[in-house]
Amino acid sequence: MASVRSISLLLLLPLTILLLLAHTAVCKEYFFKKDRQCNVKVERLQPKVQNPGGPCSTVHTVRCGQQISLDSIRVVASEKLGFEVVDVLDWESRGPLDETITIMEDTKMWVTDAPVKRAQFSDMHDDL
Repeated sequence: MASVRSISLLLLLPLTILLLLAHTAVCKEYFFKKDRQCNVKVERLQPKVQNPGGPCSTVHTVRCGQQISLDSIRVVASEKLGFEVVDVLDWESRGPLDETITIMEDTKMWVTDAPVKRAQFSDMHDDL
């Protein structure tokens, strides 16, 4: 004789499968929708050489998955922030980015108004 617990589990199984399929369909529509918009947060890296009292960050909205060039980011960020953007840097490493990047949800990047000093071989090793 089947226990009440095993019968209730058998009754919940079709409902669980139905909810899982519905959730998957909603997620698929959200993540793969062709006209979905993503925000690109552009924040200014210190020190502020040009326009020191100007804005520190801006948000630019583009289509998710779009390939965008660093030149177009420089132009838009320069217009919105009120200074000429020199470098566009990765959010986490603060290192240089490729010339084109793919925009995903909540993309973040740093911009500078002066060239960033890059470490050179002579800076990393002492000459004895």
